[in-house]
Amino acid sequence: MSIVIQRIVRGGAGFLTANLIRKGLGFVFVVAAGSILGVKQFGILALALSIIAVAQNLAVFGLPNTIQRFLSGEGEEDAQALYGTIQIVGLVASVVCCGIFYWAAPWISSTFFSEPLLTAPFRILAFGMLFGVPYTLVRSVLQAQEAVGLIVKADALQTASKVVFFLMLAIFVPSAVAAAWAIVLSLVVSLGLALWYLRRVTIRPVFAPLRRHLGTVLRYSTPLAIVSFGPLVVHQADRLMLGALADASAVGLYALASSLAVVLGTLHNSLVSVFMPIASQAYRNKASDDIEASYLFISKWIGLANGLLLIVFVGLGHEVLSIVGQEFATTESYHVLLMLTAFYFFATWVGPTGALLRMSDGQHVELINTVVFIAANVILNYFLITWLGVFGAALATLCSGILLNVLQVIEIVYRNKFLPVTWKHVEILVIIAVGFCLCLFIDMGPSVRAVLSVLVAGAIGLYAVYTMTDTEKRLVKSFATKMRTRFRLTVL
Repeated sequence: MSIVIQRIVRGGAGFLTANLIRKGLGFVFVVAAGSILGVKQFGILALALSIIAVAQNLAVFGLPNTIQRFLSGEGEEDAQALYGTIQIVGLVASVVCCGIFYWAAPWISSTFFSEPLLTAPFRILAFGMLFGVPYTLVRSVLQAQEAVGLIVKADALQTASKVVFFLMLAIFVPSAVAAAWAIVLSLVVSLGLALWYLRRVTIRPVFAPLRRHLGTVLRYSTPLAIVSFGPLVVHQADRLMLGALADASAVGLYALASSLAVVLGTLHNSLVSVFMPIASQAYRNKASDDIEASYLFISKWIGLANGLLLIVFVGLGHEVLSIVGQEFATTESYHVLLMLTAFYFFATWVGPTGALLRMSDGQHVELINTVVFIAANVILNYFLITWLGVFGAALATLCSGILLNVLQVIEIVYRNKFLPVTWKHVEILVIIAVGFCLCLFIDMGPSVRAVLSVLVAGAIGLYAVYTMTDTEKRLVKSFATKMRTRFRLTVL
């Protein structure tokens, strides 16, 4: 069994535990906020979070990926000085962005969204960037050092405290303001714990000479600051443009569907979190075989797992949406959910394309990809939202996302000299597409469709297990064992 695959299995189990806890508690927060606030206030909260996501993305300035690149393993030469420079740049950027967006909140709320109720939660969340940006950077340091268990605990505390603070504050102020304060307080608590854990990291920051290393950090981070807007566009641009072209209620419906669809990114993000430092080290050591083996392992199994979830959502989408409230369980939101899950399936089926390019000094290539993606997404959003409303936003994300992934695959073939999509991937795509169409287009009642979708997903899963190689069976068994151990330790 390849050592690099063992590292992915070992670290992936921990990150999956962290993400499952975070996503699970995050869904509890969505259910609580949607049920208590209703579509309009929930939409205002989602809109404020989207604006702050843009602001925080500016503040972190691509630094999390820079941390992965220079601090993974034993770290790059001069890692300590680079570490100190990254910290100073991140803290300065967080203060500047916090001040700008706090001051501009009333103007942005009235000019772009014509929603005066947006100002208060917007300003609260802008203040929260003073804690959110440092937490993101500290978490990235722990990730670069593969301190998986510490990340699990910090993430669990952040999401759990957010739910608790919201339920406490909503008793007195049942509005988006209470939710905003709950998010800020949870960031304060989790940042404190993450800083405590940072003492266990062997690499220590050195803050001099700052000027000599500032250029290195900025040269690497500047294109990544724009590249990081790619995932941001996926999650936030649709909501922002819905807020500008439609209203807060449309944002609320879309935000709920998007929150459910992002479940498909849980396992993918978990393994990519481990893949990034591995890919960085392998690239430095010119170990191309390790990069290819780990990449194909991730793309094959994540594509299959997310394909099964896509089929299950066909049958159970309405029921899951109705958990928050019947006003959220509309035909339109169901179709949005299917479009977004299809997007996440395709993005994970082709594998961690963007992560590989960023970790192999392809940040300038990713910069071009991101510019193309953002332009396509914004243009499609403008026309499709005007034409199709909430469904148009989801369709714009799907189309622009496929364009981005195709570009990345072509560049990986050219730069890294291996084909990310094999015949096994094509087989998975065809099987999932047939199962999806079977469950979606056959005329039947909702109960029959739900049962059929589960049966089809189960049948495809059994076929995948039956066709596994002996090496893959050992890997999956090892992964399952480590997951049980991680989860047991986390609960205890």
